[in-house]
Amino acid sequence: MEQTNYPAAVNKLRAAREARGMSQEQLAAIIGVTDGSISNWETGRANPGAPACKLLALILGESEAAINGWFDREAAVA
Repeated sequence: MEQTNYPAAVNKLRAAREARGMSQEQLAAIIGVTDGSISNWETGRANPGAPACKLLALILGESEAAINGWFDREAAVA
């Protein structure tokens, strides 16, 4: 995972998770990562990989393009 300094990612991911009433631990369990990973994504210390972005899109009800945009990733990820 590469480091990011995009505050938009932090604000949007956390807001989307909280809007669905989910804790970091709950989201992590659904995606299959640690709550530390969710924390790192939300604080901008790391970016989720392509598989995690796809799952975030499904779970949070966002498009893959939107999720990828939060982390400055190309929307067309294989």
